[in-house]
Amino acid sequence: MSKYGQMRIPKTINVAIKLFYVDASIVFGFFIGLLGAKQIATYIGLQDFYQIAFMIYGAIVGVALTATTNLAPQIRNYRVLINVIQQDKSKYYPIFIEGKK
Repeated sequence: MSKYGQMRIPKTINVAIKLFYVDASIVFGFFIGLLGAKQIATYIGLQDFYQIAFMIYGAIVGVALTATTNLAPQIRNYRVLINVIQQDKSKYYPIFIEGKK
């Protein structure tokens, strides 16, 4: 029997691309939040001081949405928000934490 007959292929692969010791998705969320806030502030016509404050807020929101929490380190916060919005409001879904009994 060949050595390849007993190999297992994993269902998921946990790979994190790091840029300067920071997860690449967090850097991506930072820049998307920053640039998105700049475009919105310019479209609205805010003054320069408020544009800078709005850009800082957008960058913080972008990082917060792409970060993970200690309760669910595999799931990003924006996915949690999408799941909460999509779930049926007429049913009760208990909050649970995986891995703790």
